[in-house]
Amino acid sequence: MKIDLCKSKLLLVLCLIAIQPVLFAHAESPSSPKGNMDLPNGITTEKVNEFLATLRPPITFQSLERGNNLKLLAPDIAQNGLIKIGIFSALPKTDSIWLLTLDAQLDSGSAMLASFSLGTTVQPQLNIFLNLYKTQSLLLVARSGGKYYGVVREIKIGTPSNLATGK
Repeated sequence: MKIDLCKSKLLLVLCLIAIQPVLFAHAESPSSPKGNMDLPNGITTEKVNEFLATLRPPITFQSLERGNNLKLLAPDIAQNGLIKIGIFSALPKTDSIWLLTLDAQLDSGSAMLASFSLGTTVQPQLNIFLNLYKTQSLLLVARSGGKYYGVVREIKIGTPSNLATGK
């Protein structure tokens, strides 16, 4: 397994990986509608599309299939600091997973936060820790059987005084 982490002053990524072997014999990929993933207000996909264009075959955010069998587990609202993010794929033959941010990055300009290359006989269950200091919209992309699937999740970051009021 190969793990690539992108450096960013915005996010500090620490990985704890728990991958459980599962054999997928003759499992079919679920059919999912393309695109139509909801984005938070004011979010664009420009930097994400720049990264997705580097994949082979190149894709765009709009061409991702909805990842109904992908899970990006995180609190809806959290204090700034270290936050545990759970990543799970029940898609058969998942061989790569990328975690991207949809928000503008001040330093590197890269949308990629983490990249995981996996064997096709494992069922990915990953836990990573992100150091977030502002609200972030995250995109989880997985390649399964040559197709790309995605799921979007927003994590709102606040201080103790504005967590209760939802500001």
